[in-house]
Amino acid sequence: MNRNHRCRAIVLRTYPIGEIHKGTVLLTDTNGVVHAVAHGAASAKGRLRALAEVFVEGEATLYHNPVKQSTKLEDLDTPVMHYGLRENLVKYYAASFWVELIAASHLGDGEHDEACYELLSDALLGLERAAEERTLELSIYLMWRYLGLLGLAPQLDRCGECGREAARGVPLFWALGGGGELRCADCRGGADGGAESAFELAPPARAYLRRLDEVAARTEDLLPIRLQAEQARRLHALLAAGLQHVLETRFKTLESGAAVLYGRR
Repeated sequence: MNRNHRCRAIVLRTYPIGEIHKGTVLLTDTNGVVHAVAHGAASAKGRLRALAEVFVEGEATLYHNPVKQSTKLEDLDTPVMHYGLRENLVKYYAASFWVELIAASHLGDGEHDEACYELLSDALLGLERAAEERTLELSIYLMWRYLGLLGLAPQLDRCGECGREAARGVPLFWALGGGGELRCADCRGGADGGAESAFELAPPARAYLRRLDEVAARTEDLLPIRLQAEQARRLHALLAAGLQHVLETRFKTLESGAAVLYGRR
């Protein structure tokens, strides 16, 4: 990173530094996830007080000190505050899960930084505008797209073990302990950890993900694509479990907010 750098940024996380400063974790469109100090952001009169908050996005001015290997958040212009995400508990937990997911896994590779930024920015705006009942579908969309960016999304219509194409009405099983591919019923037991480590991806869920791949380039494209409430709960939980497995982490937001996310659809 250059000493002085301008980029688009979304605040993923904040934490206190001393009595008046804040550390921020930013998703940028040029350098992936960046840790930056917002001086004075925790003081009553700090210029960045309202801006150094989770979900806020804007044009960031960053200063990188190569000697100290530290980065300073100097400003966040034309901010989008996303107040609506804080005013609805279901949307708040969903958005909190998204930023936790990306903060924990997107280190920046230069190739996917902008795509990851655009995905999260679009999803946050779409979630703020959407009806609460569409929250899980939006979250499924983000997880599936993010798996694709990571190169971890399984093929939807072929067994990754025997290579046979699966009929669209036949369930496949996501072998989380066996490379992350989908397996047919015959190959399910060969996954690492046995058959119990391969979770069923039912035909309606596969059809929904297939439609996301075919027609949903942005969250606004989700409007005509619907998933029944119980199917959405199951698919969301499955994708979240898959991400936890491949990233070798646990999402605290889901542990604390599962009842909210899954109980109010």
